[in-house]
Amino acid sequence: MSKAFGLLGHKIGYSKSKVLHELIANVFDLDITYDLFDVETKDIENYLNDVRHGKLSGLNVTKPYKEFVISFLDELSNSAKQIGAVNTIYLKNNKLIGDNTDYDGFIKLIEKNQIDVVNKKVVILGTGGAAKAVYEVLKKYTKNIFYVSRKKTDECTITYSDLNTINYDVIIQATPVGTYPNIEDSMLSKEYVSGKVVIDLVYNPKVTKIMSMAKEAYNGIDMLIYQAISSQEHWHGTTFYLSPENYEKIKEKLV
Repeated sequence: MSKAFGLLGHKIGYSKSKVLHELIANVFDLDITYDLFDVETKDIENYLNDVRHGKLSGLNVTKPYKEFVISFLDELSNSAKQIGAVNTIYLKNNKLIGDNTDYDGFIKLIEKNQIDVVNKKVVILGTGGAAKAVYEVLKKYTKNIFYVSRKKTDECTITYSDLNTINYDVIIQATPVGTYPNIEDSMLSKEYVSGKVVIDLVYNPKVTKIMSMAKEAYNGIDMLIYQAISSQEHWHGTTFYLSPENYEKIKEKLV
């Protein structure tokens, strides 16, 4: 019997999640459907109840609801607790569980591309759910991590004007800025990016404006693919091995 899944968010017409999960299903011979649920805040609980009552077998969550959904859930995984954001929801022992597979996806992105972040000074543009997942991963590699935001809220956050005062090595772009169709937009100008390593979590377009100005740059496609596989593993209660050949097939069809 086919299992139904989907992505919960708002203004997500650009998302490649439906195509991605259908490609994953084809590789692992999964009988599923996957849809984009572009919804208002008032409708969120209805979709979560659909998971609770078996109409849906699981959900992914994206902007702007990764933190909002937490109050409706029964339990959080350790990673979701640490991050304070959820991107994967499933039912286990009649409890609605929130997890965060962005954490898994970002680790894979670093490992697959052999990006050196050990003891590097890293700035993260943005303070949303994805940024928080990145921060939790980076804590394993370095103590020199700063969120960059319009307002300074704590000792871990600097403002954009503060970038002039620190010598950073790596920029993580964790906002939607630069996503198709606004491909000429960038959070930073060239003077802040030139000579730096940039990891942009945006995956559409393949090369964003901020990436084009960097010494070395990576987009978010690897993170996207591996967080999706991790979600499917939670939903199906198993582990999937993605061969290099099948990974390249999925990536080629996405980009």
